[in-house]
Amino acid sequence: MLRRLRLSLAFVLLAPALAQAQDGLPASHTDPLVIDVGGRATTSLDGRWHTWVYFGERGEKKEAFGVLQRFYGELEAHATDGTAGEQAPAPPPPSTDTVPPALAAPGPNTPGSIWRDTDGAAIQAHGGGMLKVGGVWYWYGENHRLGFGNKVGISAYSSRDLAHWTNEGVVLPKDSLPERFGDRGVAERPKVLYNALTRRYVMWMHLDANRYTDASAGVAVADAPTGPFHVVRIFRPITYDYGYAPDDEAKLHEAERGNTFRDMALFQDGDGTAWVLYASESNRTLYIVRLDDTYTDIQRPTVEGRTWARVLVDRRREAPAPFKVGDKYYLITSGQSGWAPNAARYHVADRMLGPWKTVGNPMVGADSATTFGAQSTFVLPLPSVCARCFVFMADRWNPKALERSSYLWLPFVVDEDGRVRIRNRERWGLQTFKEMERAR
Repeated sequence: MLRRLRLSLAFVLLAPALAQAQDGLPASHTDPLVIDVGGRATTSLDGRWHTWVYFGERGEKKEAFGVLQRFYGELEAHATDGTAGEQAPAPPPPSTDTVPPALAAPGPNTPGSIWRDTDGAAIQAHGGGMLKVGGVWYWYGENHRLGFGNKVGISAYSSRDLAHWTNEGVVLPKDSLPERFGDRGVAERPKVLYNALTRRYVMWMHLDANRYTDASAGVAVADAPTGPFHVVRIFRPITYDYGYAPDDEAKLHEAERGNTFRDMALFQDGDGTAWVLYASESNRTLYIVRLDDTYTDIQRPTVEGRTWARVLVDRRREAPAPFKVGDKYYLITSGQSGWAPNAARYHVADRMLGPWKTVGNPMVGADSATTFGAQSTFVLPLPSVCARCFVFMADRWNPKALERSSYLWLPFVVDEDGRVRIRNRERWGLQTFKEMERAR
């Protein structure tokens, strides 16, 4: 009983504020899969291949040929069959971003603890992001129930109050991806947007394999927020000669396949324009790229400074978490230190493509130099509370038992002068936002 109550107790105060090419796919897949390999575009609907994939525990990162490497084991991956149902697309109901009076009561929030769903199981939504559809929040993330790698897939949870989470299942199973990304491959940091034009839900993620040299973007679509999602594209969005190092190029093939794609985020502006932000150039530089009208590809032709930009050049930032306050764009990033936490930074710009100004560490107080033992993944806006109210979402990674990694969510209110100050709190809730607003 106590284990089942843990998640509810952890969020009862927060709830009122938030109630509002060589790849194969299952034969039932109806969308073409486009894979850029060695400059070729390969389309496959039902092909099956057997290949070798590699994996290393991220706690064993090291520098080698200019890219963060892992020590890897090796196994033979086997294709498996799968099926996916079809349903007519439907637009989401209008958002009801309000605070139900019945829930407007004080209660605790305990960041960093193991959170459980309505069945009492530990929530598996690491490196995740949020999407609100009508009055329901959907939380997507990596499922590490079986430990390291992509042994399960991408899971989704739903809630009407962000206090009680229902497991909606694995919405993108590992077997729906090409073989090399399953089991000990990588499918991480999934983010989902709703596209009003196509009336589809679009997921982007970082896919990797073969000693982290694959470094590609994966794009999948679904007719409902709970999936099933079908992979439609695997590629590296931008090709740009930033001065490829011969040792790097021998492993990464960026000149042929495009520049590497790793830690990522999505951002949808008020006018429907959408962007993907990701670590590229072997994690040296962040790229920000505008998506096309369907959100399943980038806007073409690509023009640096107009459709995409290199930002925070050679700063080695990752785990981007963008948000917007008024007409200003904000971005929280992490440094690169493997599984070990490090100091976050926040950056501000007048337009998504920059220029971006680095302001400093948004964390305040003890342990701010390690982001309170966590790493950024998403910033959740709370317009029903106030226009400047947000929740910083982060992961506390457990490299010895990845399935026991936990979550850190912290409230913050952007100051009138634009400053971001996030404090660690053992417990917080709706009243905390009101207190922060009064203190500004």
